[in-house]
Amino acid sequence: MLNDSQDENELSFIHRLLLSLDEILVSTFFQAQGDKSYSGKINRLGHESSNLDLIMEEKIIDFFKDKAFPCIIISEEIGVIELVEKPVYFVIIDPVDGSTNASMDIPLVATGISIGKIEEDSSFRLSQVLVSFVRSYFTNELFFSSSQITTKNGQPVKTSEETTLKEAIISIDLYFSDLEKLNKCVPIMHQAKGVRRFGANLIDMAYVSSGQLDAMLDLRGITSSVHISGLHLIKCSGGRITNQEGETEDFEIGIDRTISFVASRSQKLNDEILEFWKKEVDK
Repeated sequence: MLNDSQDENELSFIHRLLLSLDEILVSTFFQAQGDKSYSGKINRLGHESSNLDLIMEEKIIDFFKDKAFPCIIISEEIGVIELVEKPVYFVIIDPVDGSTNASMDIPLVATGISIGKIEEDSSFRLSQVLVSFVRSYFTNELFFSSSQITTKNGQPVKTSEETTLKEAIISIDLYFSDLEKLNKCVPIMHQAKGVRRFGANLIDMAYVSSGQLDAMLDLRGITSSVHISGLHLIKCSGGRITNQEGETEDFEIGIDRTISFVASRSQKLNDEILEFWKKEVDK
């Protein structure tokens, strides 16, 4: 927990700032969601940006410009943009997580934003994040995390206390290009009590942070670090986040950085999931 009053004031200021931004984003999203076309522009991750992605991203960038917020912004669509010569903060944006859901009228779409303090001569990492939020539009859920507390619509939440895979409801991102790695997920799913997948990783992560899901794993090694807001929610709600080796990792954040992780309340559950992952699969 932060005890310094100046730090607490800084967190309160950022929290209020993001609340103001959230009102704008909700209004913008529901005005723009009818545009299901794609822009023809390829984003920094090699994917075609939807018009909705670009509209939401522009609204976020304009907000921080208007507030004269001294930051560097890293976003899935535009890449990296510095708003001032010497930024104090970094802002990590996933403007629309679940773009395909949005284009197909599947009501599971989110925006994620994290704000961290820049440290001299240091890359940006999860441990530097001060405040994060994830807004799930159609479910009208707003998750906030800061100072080791995560809230859902203003109420504190905690990760699930489940420690065994056979009793766990888990989320797995199964979009593997490598069929062998996809097959490694089958024993995990077979052992689990149930599997859910929402098509927007930030929503899955948010539900792990609130205990609605017991665990999530994304071991593909291709998920962009712009999803760091989801991991921050889990971290601040008491979760354990490990890499595919079972080690706690302070994930580096950047437009060319990816995250590969298992997240739950329990190191025991993480280890059990990874035991299945590491087993040789019969061919």
